[in-house]
Amino acid sequence: MTPSQPTYADLEIRILPRAGDRYPVEFTVDGRQFPRGHLDAKARPQPSDFGAAAGEALYRWLLADPPPKEAWDRAMGVDGHCRIRLRLDLEAPELHVLRWELLRQPAGKANLAAPKK
Repeated sequence: MTPSQPTYADLEIRILPRAGDRYPVEFTVDGRQFPRGHLDAKARPQPSDFGAAAGEALYRWLLADPPPKEAWDRAMGVDGHCRIRLRLDLEAPELHVLRWELLRQPAGKANLAAPKK
């Protein structure tokens, strides 16, 4: 008898170029696209930020709007296992310098990009 393989949700996050004071963001979970959300451009974390606090700030910024939060919760609801693909638009270079690898859920949970073993 082999142990069962975990079930993974496929989460794609696409952040589009800034439109006014917001970045449109699209979340797709297992092929289902959720309503478009928005990120507040004025609240964008700084690329110089580092560590757990920076990762948590990215998390809070990314999920401040209800549609992205709903999609995130749906993706994480599948046994807590998720494959995340982040797509940053080429016309938003200010997003490419952010430390996305630090993305971290609050409350001491592991970094999403590099979980502790």
